[in-house]
Amino acid sequence: TRWGCGNSKRIQPGDRAFLIRLGKRPKGIVASGVIVKGSFEALHWDETYAAAGRTMRYVEVQLDRLLEPGVDALLPRDLLRIPPLGEMHWDTQMSGIRIPDQVAVALEEIWKDFAPVRD
Repeated sequence: TRWGCGNSKRIQPGDRAFLIRLGKRPKGIVASGVIVKGSFEALHWDETYAAAGRTMRYVEVQLDRLLEPGVDALLPRDLLRIPPLGEMHWDTQMSGIRIPDQVAVALEEIWKDFAPVRD
């Protein structure tokens, strides 16, 4: 899937990605995957902005886990406050941010048990 990555130009194929819902409740991690196409510019996803010629940066992500809204619970935002996950500023308004290595390792461990791979 194509996903907005803010202004980041450093995201490369093979990078690991986690998608987090921060707007409305419930807040938390909703998906994970691997970047298959690094940062690129294309027309804005909003048709009004696109019609005006506005662009934004995207990546393409091959999702390996996707929680189903209304069926699956998200990996809760509150859990992300507990060390070492709490070392990351999760409530950023920007997309395409890097998760520090020690936080990423802990997140992978929790995530694999929380959201097992399904057919």
